Amino acid sequence: MIYYDSNGNVITFDEALDLARQRGACSEAMDLIRSLGEDAVLGHDRASEWMYWYAKNVIRGRWLEAEGIICQSAEWATWYAGYVIKGRWLEAEEVIVKDAELADWYACNVIRGRWPDDEEVMS
Repeated sequence: MIYYDSNGNVITFDEALDLARQRGACSEAMDLIRSLGEDAVLGHDRASEWMYWYAKNVIRGRWLEAEGIICQSAEWATWYAGYVIKGRWLEAEEVIVKDAELADWYACNVIRGRWPDDEEVMS
């Protein structure tokens, strides 16, 4: 995985953890991430959440290298589209549409209109 700071500079895993801590990351999560190590973090159940949080709060923009992990979770893919991309994320829509509540939020707040895929799920 490639990690970035808010200026788009490539940084190490440890530097990324330090930046996350400076930006107010949960101490318990940070301790767990550090204890797991870089490789194990990417396969952890909460990896989508952590990658979303880092993109939103540290990079403050899209993190293309992490999008494959983020879009494994309907919840975090929805928030990533809404609060990081601030628009449609076509690659994640097949995951988002599987959760009716999140799909409805995505249609209302991201697409801001009708979403035929969501309507099929809701009916």
